[in-house]
Amino acid sequence: MITAYGGVNKKMKGKRDQTEYYGAEDAALPTTIIENQTNVSFRVDIPYTLPSDGETYTVDLTRYFIPAYYEYQCVPKLDESAFLIARITQWDQYNLLEGEANLFFEDTYVGKSILDVRYVSDTLDISLGRDRNVLVKRTKVVDYSKRRFIGANKVETRSWKIEVRNNKAQAINLVITDQLPISRQSEIEVTPQELSGAVRNIENGDLIWSLPLEAKGRKEWQWGYEVKYPKDRYLQLE
Repeated sequence: MITAYGGVNKKMKGKRDQTEYYGAEDAALPTTIIENQTNVSFRVDIPYTLPSDGETYTVDLTRYFIPAYYEYQCVPKLDESAFLIARITQWDQYNLLEGEANLFFEDTYVGKSILDVRYVSDTLDISLGRDRNVLVKRTKVVDYSKRRFIGANKVETRSWKIEVRNNKAQAINLVITDQLPISRQSEIEVTPQELSGAVRNIENGDLIWSLPLEAKGRKEWQWGYEVKYPKDRYLQLE
């Protein structure tokens, strides 16, 4: 469950009137949401009093219980860390406000994030940070990475192995993204080799593997590509 930092952060939480006190475990204040043309405002329906003691208080104006789909995402070419992502569909019905958010996961504070609601997509992704119990490793397979000459051309082959391990006590959904080189020149040809079931984006070269991973489970696979180009040219391949 994702929960915003809520309630009031003092034992004596202020009061709605002279006798009724508000605690962190209570519900949000009764409010009316007013949708204007360019913004959303919250009108507090019951007067609320804060002590004049110089302390800082935080009060919930509203609460939403929003279903989310959880998955881990990793781009091992850039960072082998796996990030837990909460994906929320049809999020625009909740009048979410853009700004800094405190994130809690399973009643544990995991950090701060910027809630960016300037989306045109119907799915809002919220990163809950790295999870050290989901391990991803990307290594070059030297035996399958080579260079050779064919006539006036040079041909280079690259192969990679990806290993994933779930050290958690529950199954997870994991999305791994890698990338094929993209050639914009006709004399440079990129040919994918074994892609191990990846979904390939022709436009940007992205390779995406979506896989369930059982508790304490592990998987590994290889993928690779071949590049042919004039032997008088120099290409720096990963």
